[in-house]
Amino acid sequence: MNPKVYRQAILPRLRSVALAHEHGALFGYICSSGISPCLYDYLEAGIDVLIGIDPVQGTSTNLGAIKKKAAGRICLWGAGVSGAITVEMGDAEEVRAAVRRAIETLGPEGFILSPVDNITVDAPQTWQNLEVFIDEWKQRRSVSLPDSADAKA
Repeated sequence: MNPKVYRQAILPRLRSVALAHEHGALFGYICSSGISPCLYDYLEAGIDVLIGIDPVQGTSTNLGAIKKKAAGRICLWGAGVSGAITVEMGDAEEVRAAVRRAIETLGPEGFILSPVDNITVDAPQTWQNLEVFIDEWKQRRSVSLPDSADAKA
């Protein structure tokens, strides 16, 4: 969908994001591709969370440029690591590299790491790659967690 059609057909409906905000709710929008041309429209609509930016299968998904424009205004969730290509079909180093790139480019603030958009293949390689994904995240997270003895429930 080109930006002109998006602005005519979709954006007017997204202006109702204010209704969610009036009721104390946040508003998330899923869009895996074609992000950059419409990013200012998402900002104007008041979207709180942009979900599923796929750097492999998506178009107009320059993660660095998106982060720069969205910083402090929209949280990026499930962005930067393709679930279908990298997690389901990649090898361990491809998964590690994608997690590193996502964290370095989109983190640490305003970013929720998860595979884009979802995982659909229930296969040993997928499960192994999810373990690698989690392990790489644990190695890269910048905020140290409190010891369990110090944590409060």
